[in-house]
Amino acid sequence: SDYGGFDMWAELSLHNRYKPIVEFGLGSSDITPDGQNYTFYTPLSPYFKIGLNYNFLFNSNPRYQLYAGIRYAFTPFKYQVEDVTRAPGHWDDPVTFNIPSQSATAGYFEFMAGVRVDIWKNISLGWAVKYHSILHESKSKYGEPMYIPGYGKRGASFAGSFSISYTLPFGGKETEEDSKTI
Repeated sequence: SDYGGFDMWAELSLHNRYKPIVEFGLGSSDITPDGQNYTFYTPLSPYFKIGLNYNFLFNSNPRYQLYAGIRYAFTPFKYQVEDVTRAPGHWDDPVTFNIPSQSATAGYFEFMAGVRVDIWKNISLGWAVKYHSILHESKSKYGEPMYIPGYGKRGASFAGSFSISYTLPFGGKETEEDSKTI
């Protein structure tokens, strides 16, 4: 199984407490499940997210964040299923066929909790745990897609992420008070 993606985001810090955020990402899949007789393929497809993080450490040093967030996500994508092999009946030979490329859309929400820590100058590392659920999706006569860009595999309600981020230095000079740790 092989699927995944990457994304970029921009957030605005409002008093180090509320952080509106927009995200753009790309995801793809090329999945042949163990013991199955098909390959599910999604070419590189975009996804978009908009939401808000709340920083529980807003009264502390802004270089450290413990946050919870919510997102709405939307993705237009294509998928296809290749090399589906139907088992033979009494007198039939096995039949192999493909499901042609399908266009689809999906919208889902995410609740998340995470931590972000500055490691050097304006570079931070972060980890997050996400719970997500599909809100709406287009219908296909061939059934539901196995993978949704930005969401992951269908049926997986939880996901995790690791991030490396750079903070643009729009503020003034850092004071000695700003550089103290919590």
